[in-house]
Amino acid sequence: MQQRAIEFRRLVKNISPRFILPGIVPLLRALKKKKKRLFVFSGSIRPVGEAILQQTGLAKFFEADFYSSDSPRIVSKEELFEFAVKRAKVPAQ
Repeated sequence: MQQRAIEFRRLVKNISPRFILPGIVPLLRALKKKKKRLFVFSGSIRPVGEAILQQTGLAKFFEADFYSSDSPRIVSKEELFEFAVKRAKVPAQ
């Protein structure tokens, strides 16, 4: 896993805010202003996701981030979502 993380970090080192699609930052600002809880759910490994969020400046918008690598037993998007909702203590609606 460590070697994989090093390789992915090398691949994402040139990612910057210019990769953010138009309208994304204003949308995130508006959601935060409305006190919406924002999370990242990703099938990526944590070091890659964190690097992307930091390098693009988007990390500040999210309360928490969850990755499939956070739990070795997560095998599907649904399981990642359920895992993250429980960890973030988001009430069921």
